[in-house]
Order: sequence, then structure tokens, then C-alpha cells
Amino acid sequence: MSLLKNDPFQIDRLSVQQIIALCGNGKLTDNSECSRDFREYLQIAKSTDLLRYQRTCLESSFERSGNVLQDVVNELGRRLDYTAENGLYQGRQNAVGFDGIWADPGGHTIVVEVKTTDAYVSAQLTELSLFFQGRSKSVYFPPPVRRQGGRS
Repeated sequence: MSLLKNDPFQIDRLSVQQIIALCGNGKLTDNSECSRDFREYLQIAKSTDLLRYQRTCLESSFERSGNVLQDVVNELGRRLDYTAENGLYQGRQNAVGFDGIWADPGGHTIVVEVKTTDAYVSAQLTELSLFFQGRSKSVYFPPPVRRQGGRS
């Protein structure tokens, strides 16, 4: 972890997978030393590196890429002046599942769900749209549009 904090020139040369390997035991799991180290590193990482890590997670598959993306997205939320609470990587029985909860200074809250694939997004957005349409007659919710990018 000291390399991550003390030698930014070396860090610029590492992939996000290599950075994870330097954190704790290299296994990005809930409540692990690796997770704590990686999140601590993300707080000091350059924004351009966060975007590079995000792109890597969306464009290529690797072990725990969804967990990496979740942490990167939550750190980006913090940089947008939200208070971001990290969620669990893996859902658990009797635990509320979310990837992140962002709160703005005005008291508004966003529940964040992060996906490395868009395979399920359209169906989820359709369900959400129908849910809200059934409760509001004055708001129009256009049909969901499949976004470009990400792994299919």
C-alpha cells in the first residue's frame, strides 16, 4: 500500500488489476483489508486514473471487475460533492443491498446500482418506468434507451 501512496509515477504505469493485487491480500471482498486499501487509494488517485479504471471495467472482463467499478463510481460521486456510502459487493440475506447511496447537501438521496454489462438494464428500466407511470398521471416517462458502451 505504501507504493500506492508514495510513488505516483509508478502507479500511473499500473493497471487497476495490478493495483488491486497490491492491496491487502489482493482479494476484493466485503470488509477486507484489500477493500479498505483500495478505497483509501481511490481517495488520492487522479480523476483521470479513475476514469481509466472505469473504462477498463466496462471494456474488459476480469475477476471482481464489478466490485472495482462499484468503488470507482462511488469515489466519483464523492468528487461530485455527494456524501457516498459504499454498499456491499455481494448481497446477503437480511442485509439491504445497494452498490452505493449518495446524498447531496440538500438532503436528496440517490441509490446507486452499478453494472458492468447492459444486458439487464432495459428490462429493469422498463419495470421502473411502469412502476412510476402507475403512480403519476402528470409525469411522462419515455421508454428506456439502451446506452452505448459496457459489455453486453
